[in-house]
Amino acid sequence: MLRSYGIPPEEEDHALRALRSTLHGFATLQTGHGFQWATDVDDSYDWLVTLLDRGLRATASRAAGDVPSAVTVA
Repeated sequence: MLRSYGIPPEEEDHALRALRSTLHGFATLQTGHGFQWATDVDDSYDWLVTLLDRGLRATASRAAGDVPSAVTVA
């Protein structure tokens, strides 16, 4: 799945660890009833998956030289 993003091989382990850690943490919190707010947990999960997708795409784009490695906010 990660290869479809075009992440450089030297960054694949980092991407996999980030993905696994994030999803495992979310699942652990959910099963332990760690989400106490009224916001729908499924909506939060969808938001998280979108965030991960954007991050992986940005990592691949940066590695390809498409975007700068840091963004300056004015």
